[in-house]
Amino acid sequence: MLSTIMAQSPWRIFAVGVVVMLILARVRRHLEVRAFKKAHGCEPPIRAPQKERIIGWSAYQHLQKTRREHVSLHQTFRRAMEIGRTNTAVVMGQEIISTCDPENIKTVLATNFKDYGIGPRMHAMGPLLGKGIFTTDDEQWQHSRALIRPSFTRTQVADLSSLENHVQALISCVPAKDGVVVDLQPLFFNLTIDSATDFLLGQSVSCQGSAVGSPAWEFSEAFDHAEQVLHKRGELGALAWLIRDAKFEPACKVVHNFTDKYIREALKGDTKAGRYNLLAELAGACDDPIQIRNELLNVLLAARDTTAGLLSSVFYLLARNPDAWNKLSQEVGQLDGKAPDYKFLKEMPYLKSVLNESKRAQPQHTPLVKE
Repeated sequence: MLSTIMAQSPWRIFAVGVVVMLILARVRRHLEVRAFKKAHGCEPPIRAPQKERIIGWSAYQHLQKTRREHVSLHQTFRRAMEIGRTNTAVVMGQEIISTCDPENIKTVLATNFKDYGIGPRMHAMGPLLGKGIFTTDDEQWQHSRALIRPSFTRTQVADLSSLENHVQALISCVPAKDGVVVDLQPLFFNLTIDSATDFLLGQSVSCQGSAVGSPAWEFSEAFDHAEQVLHKRGELGALAWLIRDAKFEPACKVVHNFTDKYIREALKGDTKAGRYNLLAELAGACDDPIQIRNELLNVLLAARDTTAGLLSSVFYLLARNPDAWNKLSQEVGQLDGKAPDYKFLKEMPYLKSVLNESKRAQPQHTPLVKE
């Protein structure tokens, strides 16, 4: 029998191996879910219509199509309204549960947080982010949270002194000539990576306006490419290894090497005294350079994309709502050209409403997926 198997095409052997692995994973998952349902009295989620529920290849293709066409959020919402607010589908051999039910979300993220994990996220994101607060569960997650939590007190996040420099750098990249079309989104991503690294490392990497080929430019380009691949890997979960991208590992290496330079300086005590930063705090609490790098990159990923995405949505919507723009301009005009402090920002009700409405109208699509 062994000789017969070895005589088969290597690709056929590989395909059979993948199918066997998927079946075993499904059996294990089924037993775990059954035990959990029995213990908590869970009702089964509604099954989304599928041609087949063993591999879920067609569902994966549909997911890819909606992502390419930028309609995944709309399609997910439509499915929830037509099928049910909590539904399940099989995608590449993995059962995916999606929910927009407020009680379910509260249970997963708050009241019963410890009963739920993040699934195979480490498989997808590990090569870039390593083991950090967004890729681990249980004790490792608790440890990461304890390391970075002191850096996010109100006293620290309320320090806006460095933000003005980054805002001015963005403005300098906008053509002064009227009528010129400007793509603001890349500028927002540079703004957020510069402000985030200022807070995380104690000094900005200064990507905004950096020359092509410079270390800052290479870091930004590598981070962008690695993150794009992470999205593809995330869609496959535990099968992330199926994604082949020749530039992915080199991009991760560029990001790691660039970050490691700052970490070595911090661990040697060579950093300049100045404003509070996460790297200095981590170096004082941990002497493992890999763990420090992991924690920094985990936070950088979240700090950069969420803020840049919100800024993009705000300007997109304001450009189409002149009345809202005028009202916001009047509120901002109270500053008389001065930079705001944290207290003043908290007392700007219309600005808060604009931000909240932008998040409602253009939410960033992060479906709740539990494995």
